[in-house]
Amino acid sequence: MVPSSVEGIIEAAQERPQPPVASRRAREPVGSPKASTTRLSPVTAIHSQTAVDRGALVTWTTSPTCLLAGHDTMGWAWLDDLTTGTVVRVGSGPCRGTYQVVGHRWQPRKGGSLPSWMGHYDLVLQTCTGRSGTGFSTARRMTR
Repeated sequence: MVPSSVEGIIEAAQERPQPPVASRRAREPVGSPKASTTRLSPVTAIHSQTAVDRGALVTWTTSPTCLLAGHDTMGWAWLDDLTTGTVVRVGSGPCRGTYQVVGHRWQPRKGGSLPSWMGHYDLVLQTCTGRSGTGFSTARRMTR
């Protein structure tokens, strides 16, 4: 059955994965010394703030890079804390593939236009970081 609404898409999405790191800090990624693998199944709801607000991990954009976004208060606070070297497997949607985390970024604002640096990465995972900003894990594609 193919969902016909954003609500249906969100209901069809898999459960949120458990955070691969034990703690969370706003600016500095924290994780175990050994990289791990994280599996994500975002819903494809391009630019759907409604889907994000309802707790989904959303494929926000696919060009120039794949941007997956989720609210920190809805279980996605760990997205910007993935350890460098972590393998990220995106199992659904237009960003489907295997990526490796290569770094992290932070900006002191929420919302607005996409930062120009995003085009240098194949995948960017985005979440808010408290009241003051937005955090990102950046990754490069390993395979499709």
